[in-house]
Amino acid sequence: MQFEVEEITKAKSKPMFRAKTTTKDNPKHAFNNAWVFGDVIHSGGKTYIHPACNKVNVINELGKTIIMHEVIPDTLCRYTDTSFITKEDFWEGDIIAYDNAIGVIRYGLFNSKYVGFFVEWQGRHHDMRNDLVYWIPKVDKIGNVFDNPELLKAGGCA
Repeated sequence: MQFEVEEITKAKSKPMFRAKTTTKDNPKHAFNNAWVFGDVIHSGGKTYIHPACNKVNVINELGKTIIMHEVIPDTLCRYTDTSFITKEDFWEGDIIAYDNAIGVIRYGLFNSKYVGFFVEWQGRHHDMRNDLVYWIPKVDKIGNVFDNPELLKAGGCA
């Protein structure tokens, strides 16, 4: 297998993706079901994260180590890059709260004409404005859908 990896994280201030690693045989393994951050690699039917801190420049060179963490594809989340609004990092799949409303940050088509990050408000608040940039300075991040699914149930959103 031949890899061609170029240093692309240099221009980025933050990793663009995060995902949870697969469960390891040894439960004490440092990367057992842990969040990792970096760039996405799909190979051989599996999904990996190449950590942004592991900067390499390998083109047809042997003997270089490229770290890749196998991840659970369903946990793959994009970085919203809303750092120009707030210092807190927000990711696809984060659960946010505004007053008594609970929402989930999603990526895709919204309002039948826009593609990007939006808030999927839960329960009776489903009709609230959903453009993410509007809400970022107003909301609190309270968890994410993978680690804290009970927050959606607690908010009457199950």
